[in-house]
Amino acid sequence: MPIKSASDAPASEHLIFARRLKEARKEIGLSQGRLSELAGLDRSYISNLERGSANPSLLKMSQLARIVGRSVSDLLRG
Repeated sequence: MPIKSASDAPASEHLIFARRLKEARKEIGLSQGRLSELAGLDRSYISNLERGSANPSLLKMSQLARIVGRSVSDLLRG
């Protein structure tokens, strides 16, 4: 059985992160603008993340998870 490469993995992980980040942000009552201020990121980048149009680095994922009070693994759980 051939070993699968990372490029063979489903492309849905970033969509799961996008949905879970948005849910977590809304649960604690943060706007995209306020989240972007707290993270030092552009609001349009937060919007792109939440739509699944951008792929954050692990560092950015960790930073955003901390702000919304979740772990990175929580935000990646489908």
